Amino acid sequence: MDIRNVGNHGNIDRAGEHGKRAQSKSNVLIPFVPKDDARISETGRKTAASVDRLVEQARDDDGSRDSLVEAARQKLLSGELDTEAVFASTAEKLANRGFLSV
Repeated sequence: MDIRNVGNHGNIDRAGEHGKRAQSKSNVLIPFVPKDDARISETGRKTAASVDRLVEQARDDDGSRDSLVEAARQKLLSGELDTEAVFASTAEKLANRGFLSV
């Protein structure tokens, strides 16, 4: 008869029997930094070049545009620009400058 656990109310004390499973484990986390790999398509490069050309054209215009803007504003307010001929002319000018949407 084994009376070593009489004071434990029948529970078995197995503290001395703990193996590797009961030992603490330390997890070392190594951060993973994904590699950023962006590629620009040929179409994207052409579009960027077109935009750069338009920006340069806008920057190279060194004339005073105040009178031109005021004349355009007056035409717009008077309704002179609300015709099919003006719409067609504007669309043609945009198309000839390469200002096309996809």
